[in-house]
Amino acid sequence: MAAQQDKERNDPSPGARLVRMILTLCARGMTRAELEETFQVDRRHIYDYLRDIEALGYVFTEPDETGERIWQIEGGHQGIKPEPATPEELMSLYLAKSHLAYLAGTPFMEDLKRLCRKVEAGLPRKTANKIEQITQVFLPVQRPLRSYAKQNDILATLQKALLLQRKVKIAHRAQNKPKPVVHQVEPYGLQLFDNGLYLVGYSHRAKDFRIFAVERIQKATVDMTADPFTIRPEYAARARSRKAFGLIEGDVMDVKVQFSREVADYFTERQWHPTQQIKKLKNGNVIVSFQAGGMDEIVSWVLWWGVTAKVLAPRELATAIGRQIEFMRKRYVN
Repeated sequence: MAAQQDKERNDPSPGARLVRMILTLCARGMTRAELEETFQVDRRHIYDYLRDIEALGYVFTEPDETGERIWQIEGGHQGIKPEPATPEELMSLYLAKSHLAYLAGTPFMEDLKRLCRKVEAGLPRKTANKIEQITQVFLPVQRPLRSYAKQNDILATLQKALLLQRKVKIAHRAQNKPKPVVHQVEPYGLQLFDNGLYLVGYSHRAKDFRIFAVERIQKATVDMTADPFTIRPEYAARARSRKAFGLIEGDVMDVKVQFSREVADYFTERQWHPTQQIKKLKNGNVIVSFQAGGMDEIVSWVLWWGVTAKVLAPRELATAIGRQIEFMRKRYVN
């Protein structure tokens, strides 16, 4: 039954496809080949749809004699009612919104609220009556919470820099450091990790890529005097090869940790790292293997599992964990 519902949702009816084609051609022009690829139908059916659109009274722009025909509806979206969202699509939208609750008071959450209002405005009454029910379906538990409302102006500046591809000067205080340091940064993106926001970019001060915790950025200004910066080719290569366990980069290690059978499901049912491999043992225990860097974060992760975890490799990871356990033992014994 579920498979049939998925097929119906992902394989639209001819009527639904016609509506989407009208909306698309109001927004932009497309070649016949682009229409085939976008709507997953062959050439004959594309021309059938185009004739149906003309029969409904829509007028296509005149063909350009210099190249392939571009199909576009004259007048754009004027007078066209957008296709309303389905309850399932609304549920997905509000799922995403609920998981970004920690961004309350920032430009991102305000933009998302406006988007939701625009979507809701075009809903039929029957669907609109279900909005309150849909918004209460998801109950995310996010701990610890960080408040980004006080960083509203900082985030608005970063948003502008990212959209315009401009350098930004930031005053950032590193963890456990008393004073901020000024960096001129080429911003490449905002990384979401563990309910936190981090600016990823190239620091001219460090002459390397760096990650900056947004809550510790005390000031940010966009440099609008220079041209947009060019994306560094090494950034794409770095992103592809990145194997950090969390945020912290480091030498990549071949990690093997054995976990007791009481917690085995947490590893057979979840992926903790893209390179993760699982070996099930006859006694119900599992061995989790992956290649990753970031010693400190891996140590914290293993310690979190307490006596259910035993490091098999590498030796330096086991030594680091043993040292932490000894420090804790002395603290609590004394």
